[in-house]
Amino acid sequence: MKYSFHKHNIKHLTKAVLGRIEYSIHGVIADRNELVVLNYHGVQQKFLKDFSKQIAFFNEHFEFATIADLDDILSKRKKGKRPFLLLTFDDGIKNNLLTIEVLDKYNIKCIFFIIPEFVNTPSENQKTFFLKNIRPEINSEVDNAIEDFSALSWSDLKILISKGHSVGSHTMSHSLLKGGTNNAAIEYEILASKKEIENQLGITVKSFCSPNNTLESIGEKELRLICSNYDYHFTTIPGSNIGASPYFIRRVNIEAHWMKGAVIRATGEWDRKRWKSREMTFISLLDSIGAYKSLKD
Repeated sequence: MKYSFHKHNIKHLTKAVLGRIEYSIHGVIADRNELVVLNYHGVQQKFLKDFSKQIAFFNEHFEFATIADLDDILSKRKKGKRPFLLLTFDDGIKNNLLTIEVLDKYNIKCIFFIIPEFVNTPSENQKTFFLKNIRPEINSEVDNAIEDFSALSWSDLKILISKGHSVGSHTMSHSLLKGGTNNAAIEYEILASKKEIENQLGITVKSFCSPNNTLESIGEKELRLICSNYDYHFTTIPGSNIGASPYFIRRVNIEAHWMKGAVIRATGEWDRKRWKSREMTFISLLDSIGAYKSLKD
């Protein structure tokens, strides 16, 4: 992907340049015990070739992991010749189906975090739901096809499961905010979403992904519910997952239309320093409810 004024801004271009510099100095992450978790959203048809190139790059430098590997990787019982990489997709967008041929080529198994209310919304109203609840601001140069605003159906998700992929909760409506006094609303987003997915798909949902900014959506009440009902909590905070708590899995956001240097920057080590304060804030929250589990020692 080359720089485009319509698709990228100067900040993105700066990240791309820094990523290229970092890669020229020491390549990708050096520690083979590292687990990098990537977070995609939509993969638009016009950027499918770019997505394929990103996956080819990851295949060259990482070892792909699945949710079944998580416990062993986090506890360092599983070791690889290269750093591990786990792919996740947020929001359950219809255009994610376009990635299947690429994922199958490399035998990659992903986690799709879905929003049941989005899935259950009539197809003619899904774009309205998307713009109201999921992404109020869009770039029409990136998202403009009907599948960019539509949800994966329950039938689509069953097909993904049959291919070995996993499905997790991304809340019921993508509206979770911490600090609310309405316990029923919090339970609806965290617990009812799990139950709805399990009932519709006949699976056990083990993973929860906090929406938007984790520090804004997850407080003590929310975290207690997550820890009591899920095995894993995937956040929006980047960082190292070596010895991480299963309730604080760091993720790096990248998108199919990003320039290669920006992808390298996001998955590298240099960019992690600016997220340290957010990491410490969330670790303090985990510690406050007795859920912080450090496996680094």
